[in-house]
Amino acid sequence: MGENYKDNSIKEKVDQEKKVKQELKEERTNQDKNLSKEEQFINMLEQISPRELLEDVSQGNRASTQDLNLIRNIMTEQKLSPGVMNVLIHYVLLKTNMSLSKPFLEKIASHWKRKNVESVRQAMNLAKEEHQKYMEWTKGIKHKEGNDKVTFEEKYIYSLYNRYGMKEEVSREVIEFSREINQGFMIYWFMNRVAEFLNYHNAQSRNAAQSLLRTFYQKYIDPFGRS
Repeated sequence: MGENYKDNSIKEKVDQEKKVKQELKEERTNQDKNLSKEEQFINMLEQISPRELLEDVSQGNRASTQDLNLIRNIMTEQKLSPGVMNVLIHYVLLKTNMSLSKPFLEKIASHWKRKNVESVRQAMNLAKEEHQKYMEWTKGIKHKEGNDKVTFEEKYIYSLYNRYGMKEEVSREVIEFSREINQGFMIYWFMNRVAEFLNYHNAQSRNAAQSLLRTFYQKYIDPFGRS
């Protein structure tokens, strides 16, 4: 009889916990119903991670490692909270045709850091206030490659920055290496392979790039000779 009493007591306790959880869930649901759509959106951005946001807007597809690294680096460098970063991600995706433009993200993040943006609401309000300014920034980014005064070399450097966040001094080493190996020519498929190699090994300076390029030459070019 003692055992039955103990079992019943445990069951009642579990049932009570379930009831409390259900009541809390219903209470939160009712609270959400009383919130405006903007307030509900703010709550969502405060509660989910940047990874979850990316996967949500891409209909459940896994966020790429490249995008996650980009977001992590910006959050670390600019000291943005996950909620503020979510606002930035959402804003940039909407304004750049669902593309995470690294220069655009970095420029706005830097601006928000200077403005001491610490909350989701602050970030949303500032994005609304500075919308015209931000649109001018993205126009400059979008049209940089289309400017006739920009050389092919500068276009390629910009493309590597947009793709990998590669520093200009590293990108120039890629170009010079191609010219050295390919009789003075910029061979794009070759440069892309070299750039991928440097990015994989996280080349962050001219010296690091030159050292890695010597390795690349010894591993992939020297064994086969130069044409």
